[in-house]
Order: sequence, then C-alpha cells, then structure tokens
Amino acid sequence: MKTILPSTISTEQQAVDFLTMLHNNGEAFHPEDNAHDIEWGNDDPPTPDQCDKLNSLMEQIYDLGTVDPCAVLLELLPIEE
Repeated sequence: MKTILPSTISTEQQAVDFLTMLHNNGEAFHPEDNAHDIEWGNDDPPTPDQCDKLNSLMEQIYDLGTVDPCAVLLELLPIEE
C-alpha cells in the first residue's frame, strides 16, 4: 500500500488530505465498503491490519460529521466531457 495511514483523523483537513492521498495513489474505495472486501487491483494491496486501519479511519471521518468522504472522492474524479 502506497498511502501512509495516519494514526487518527480528527479534523476536516486531515480527512480531506487522507482521502486525497488515497485517490492520488489509486487506492480510493467506496468509503462505506469494508476494506477487507475490496478487490484491490494493484501489486501492493493493503495487509489485513491495514484494512482494519482503513476501516477505522473511514469511521473516524464519518464521526466528524462535517466531511462526506463520498463527496470528497467524487470531487477528485476527472470531469468527462
């Protein structure tokens, strides 16, 4: 896994930065999905411990109540014309 997983996410900026890193590293996934259930399409998939951490970090983002991780990730996608 390329993305360095923070120990915690407690601010909006940390949440956006983390989601942006996931996107930029090609490791973004639907935030409501369990990371253990993702079919990671890269050569360096997250370990089971990293999947646990990903799930925890997404939960922390939702617990903030001020960041919609789905919306943040959608905004990072290129606009097709």
